[in-house]
Amino acid sequence: MWAVDRPTTSRRSRWRPHPTPDRVSSFLNIRVKDIEAVYAEWNARGADFLTPPKQHEYEIRCYIRDPDGHLIEVGQTTDPQGGWAPPHWPVQPR
Repeated sequence: MWAVDRPTTSRRSRWRPHPTPDRVSSFLNIRVKDIEAVYAEWNARGADFLTPPKQHEYEIRCYIRDPDGHLIEVGQTTDPQGGWAPPHWPVQPR
């Protein structure tokens, strides 16, 4: 499922070039323990976030671009068990 909160992006085949930065074939996802602290620290260091942290069902996430324009999702799980996965994913042994 494509997240609706990703700022101005749409999926594109990874085999075709990207004429604009709003079309992506992949992005980096970084999971952190305390997203509010990371957001504050990176903002203080000059990071330009595309979105603020936003609560979703089992995570808080926000988006940023690196200096080369790659989209980066920064997220924190809010699942008390820490193992949330969409219902359609196969069960993984722990």
